Amino acid sequence: KLFRDIKNFCAAAARLLAECEKQVKNRGDTGYQGVLAWRDMSQELSKLDEDWGMIEALLGLKAKKKDTRGNKDNWKSVEFHKECKERLAAAREELAALQGRARSIMFQELLPLLIQFVNEDWEKRRVEGHINFQDILILARELLENHPAARDDFARRWKYLLVDEFQD
Repeated sequence: KLFRDIKNFCAAAARLLAECEKQVKNRGDTGYQGVLAWRDMSQELSKLDEDWGMIEALLGLKAKKKDTRGNKDNWKSVEFHKECKERLAAAREELAALQGRARSIMFQELLPLLIQFVNEDWEKRRVEGHINFQDILILARELLENHPAARDDFARRWKYLLVDEFQD
């Protein structure tokens, strides 16, 4: 569904440009230039295969807020100029929404791999008897959480515990 929506986003840019071609009097107008920029980035995006490359390219796009400016005198119709600005603003919002969905998909795909990596790396360090500072923190927490006798012993011996470099 994301790829279909990306293609629709790209097609909307082409449609708006076609309409603007008929309405613009001055092709140097910043609003018109914004439409051209949207069309150009959409054309590049639509040429890509529907895979991670398209998602990566989508995430690399940056919409410029000032692309919706322009001068109403550069257009045959003031109403169309206003509509064009509104459609460019909507395109920016749609781009942000598509990018959010793409990030979510990437995270959903990446998270299980990260979990597997972390678990395999921990198991390797544990078997080899090598632990790092992060492991020490986790093991200390697990000791206190999972072993009431250890927790009670520490509580009996110390009323307060000062942790230096707590941010680590």
